[in-house]
Amino acid sequence: MTCCRPPLAVRPREAPLRAATEITAALREDALTPLPVHSFTLDDVALAHEAVENGLVGKAVLDLR
Repeated sequence: MTCCRPPLAVRPREAPLRAATEITAALREDALTPLPVHSFTLDDVALAHEAVENGLVGKAVLDLR
């Protein structure tokens, strides 16, 4: 009788290792690019919130200086 391993969804302990392996390979191949950073002042917090709600691509950062 041959037994096969259950699908990945049933083996959650292996998921982080698989993800780390794939991410490491992508980093070595320069296949990942950083997300753009969009800085907003505290006075523009409503604008930052609106940008995020409208699907801003990247990171919204509030500059508290």
